[in-house]
Amino acid sequence: MKFPCAAVIASLSLLTLLSVSAMPAGQIGPAAGFGRREMSGSKLKQLSAAQVAKNKVLSKYLKSLDAKRDKAVIYKVKGPFSEISSDTLGTLFPKWKFYIVPYEMRKNPRYKGPVAIPGLLYNVLGVEDSGEKAEFSSIGNHEDVGKFLAAEKVPLRNAKDGQQVLTAICHLLRQGSPDAKSRAEGPNLWHLGVDVSGGDEYYYEVRTAEDGTVLSGKLQFRRGEKGKK
Repeated sequence: MKFPCAAVIASLSLLTLLSVSAMPAGQIGPAAGFGRREMSGSKLKQLSAAQVAKNKVLSKYLKSLDAKRDKAVIYKVKGPFSEISSDTLGTLFPKWKFYIVPYEMRKNPRYKGPVAIPGLLYNVLGVEDSGEKAEFSSIGNHEDVGKFLAAEKVPLRNAKDGQQVLTAICHLLRQGSPDAKSRAEGPNLWHLGVDVSGGDEYYYEVRTAEDGTVLSGKLQFRRGEKGKK
């Protein structure tokens, strides 16, 4: 989906997952952290300590993430924390607000094995007016975003919708380019933000229901002819 120079993020997100399946939890390799990245049509509004404290859902989330640990690593949130400002997100999700939550991983002192600690990590926390929340990771195949789009019944019926959905994903994750190309691959299949690097393709694949609403989405990689054996 052209993350952020598309080939860079796509390869880090998708190929990192493919290469570390046997590693201890938390040992997930290098990550691209663009949580503070500005982009066209969207900005970040840094929150004061008072604003964070006043936001009960955000404050509770920060405490839970700060207390997270597994056998290999422990987590530590680190500010500043920011709210995402985006007309596109406001149009698609008018009842939601989204926040950037940077954090770092540290080796669990009780774990004796080697651990590769990624840097520049962040999550995105979505908070709905009623207090419902959604969590999105800055790394991986971003299936969590696809599930959110499906839960919100976001429409993707034509190229205009595809551009809007692509822009929303880029603004939400602070990755990619809203100007990247997208194409319909079938009646219920879209490839958003298609980028070609060395003949290989990277894109965000979205499947839709018969009524054109999103069913699922995730970052994909398709090897070109030169890379095939």
